[in-house]
Amino acid sequence: MAAATAVAIVFDQPGILGALRAVGVHYVFGLCASFAIHELGHAVVLQRAPGVTAITLERTLLRISVRPHGSIRGRDAFLSALAGPLLCTAIGVVLWLVAPHLMLHFWFLLHALFLTPAFSDGRILVVGARSWDRSISRRS
Repeated sequence: MAAATAVAIVFDQPGILGALRAVGVHYVFGLCASFAIHELGHAVVLQRAPGVTAITLERTLLRISVRPHGSIRGRDAFLSALAGPLLCTAIGVVLWLVAPHLMLHFWFLLHALFLTPAFSDGRILVVGARSWDRSISRRS
């Protein structure tokens, strides 16, 4: 990115600079911020869940997630799974209404897809709904 910026400055190409700026804004304020807020939504709900003794952040090459430790009831798992995507979707709607020209709402609205069973949030919703008042996991 630095090399492309240098080339754009040397050859006086404002179009390249504008495109680089747009990509940077979408990466930081769209992709990264939306996932950070998504996981924060999970963590806030899990923090209030009785039986959860700790929350860890797990990262792999293509995934970032929070994992509760201790026991968790189906109800709390359901609410936690709902919180991340719902928070992002709500922010996406607000961004769409307030600043649609920025096109950042797209990143946040995409988080509604995580509520489908194809993703872990959607699968946890199903498991949590089926075992509403029972403990569904035990972690040390």
